[in-house]
Amino acid sequence: DAEEEVDEKRLREFIRAMHNIGVVQAGKICEELHLKKYRCLLDLAGGQGTYAVRFAEENPKMKAVVFDLPDVIKITREHIKEAGMNGKVATKAGDCLKDSFGKELYDIVFVSNLLHIYKPGENRRILKKCWDSLLKKGIVVIQEFVLNSSKTQPLFSALFSLNMLMGTHRGSSYSYV
Repeated sequence: DAEEEVDEKRLREFIRAMHNIGVVQAGKICEELHLKKYRCLLDLAGGQGTYAVRFAEENPKMKAVVFDLPDVIKITREHIKEAGMNGKVATKAGDCLKDSFGKELYDIVFVSNLLHIYKPGENRRILKKCWDSLLKKGIVVIQEFVLNSSKTQPLFSALFSLNMLMGTHRGSSYSYV
């Protein structure tokens, strides 16, 4: 498997676009999750660290780790520094298919818009590693474009799934069943 050379400009544009979407969604998620009860967060494939930074701002007692690919983590570190969150939000470079997330470290693992990139068997491996990284009463929170059981609605999720079919080797939007 030869590694692709990363186009840093395109990567930064993509990460910035994901950040802009995340800024809007992070506030809503904070309201839903009642973050004050969590102390240690793993933001899996966390990109720029948008969610980890926002969640740590919401809960001053929380420490967060953003796990993403090495080229992305360079951008993440810049954002964490700009946000004044060094010491509260850390980074870990790795590949979610190949590398461990750690054992029994986190009370919340946040997986946002990652699973649609992979095929079902790979997602099972990723989620198993998420569960392994949780403390006893921890939770995994998944944010995705979920389809209905016939995989035709909602429209945006169906169109996004088509985009994944065209833009990835194995990606798809998934339904609950």
